[in-house]
Amino acid sequence: MRLGWTTGKYSTTYRAIKTIRVNGKNKTIIVKNFGSEKYICRTYGVTDAKAWAKEQVALMDKAEKEETATVFIEFSAARNLEPDQQLSMIPLEKKLLQNFDMSQFVVCTDAGLSSSDNRKFNNFNDDESSRSFITTQSIKKMKGFLKTWTLDPSGWHLWGDTRVYHLDEIDEEKDKGKIFYKSRWITENGMEQQLIVTYSIKYRDYLRKIRDGQVKRALKKVKQGNSAVESKRQNDPRRFIRADHTTEAGEVADKIWYYVDDTAIKEEEKYDGFYAVCTNLEDNPEAIIKINKRRWEIEECFRIMKSEFEARPVYVQRKDRIQAHFITCFISLIIYRYLEK
Repeated sequence: MRLGWTTGKYSTTYRAIKTIRVNGKNKTIIVKNFGSEKYICRTYGVTDAKAWAKEQVALMDKAEKEETATVFIEFSAARNLEPDQQLSMIPLEKKLLQNFDMSQFVVCTDAGLSSSDNRKFNNFNDDESSRSFITTQSIKKMKGFLKTWTLDPSGWHLWGDTRVYHLDEIDEEKDKGKIFYKSRWITENGMEQQLIVTYSIKYRDYLRKIRDGQVKRALKKVKQGNSAVESKRQNDPRRFIRADHTTEAGEVADKIWYYVDDTAIKEEEKYDGFYAVCTNLEDNPEAIIKINKRRWEIEECFRIMKSEFEARPVYVQRKDRIQAHFITCFISLIIYRYLEK
């Protein structure tokens, strides 16, 4: 890792960069942007922005080299578990159940932890204890008839309202903050589960805003050429890019033409505003949605810790200092949440 910078007409901007190998070629990536000289001096109270940035890069480089070392913290119940979250969840649950002697345990997870094995483990109930799950369900991966039912604009409900709504008839302004829902019981992998789907205009607009930005980046990558569009991940803007190997006459082209596929964008737009969860709880959908909303609040806390608070990477090594670092972050988060109210 090394220090990189760009000098403009009025200021110099610093960043941490490093070179990696991609498809047999060297590629320089930005690890972290530190900001302009003025921003660094004003924010961190230093007079030499470049020296400060160099020190930060050295700390980051040292932390990266020691990243493979395992640090055990006494209050971490997840130590010695497999790196795959799908595999580590059940051992972690067993440890929590053992340490805290819980008679009723409900795990609320995102799609990354929604494997069939994890659901089966939490589908348990006897006279002394019970385990249940509420997990995100990918709408795109649903069976055809369930996907059709989910996207059907009819048969939707509102909390505390006995009327049945049609999504094509709701008011874009008056109903923007409302969450509509529908539910049904299904059998998957031998388990009865309640499938609950929600629809929100606000969530739809949020997804469209995110995708509009991704499409703009995809168009930019198309202009950059082959190297910028080679690989793509699930949420990568490059998922909208297609390659054409033939001319308009159907002949093999000497050059590959890249373009943004409007059909792929429209296909993704079908799911805007929809969100689904599966659960083995028999509670009413309103209660399940409320519980799942708390998971989103927890995930937002993690986002705040990583963004606004810059809690990671951690540049301290002693266990007591690592504990002090995260306790300080946690107290700051409590104050942050309190001030929000």
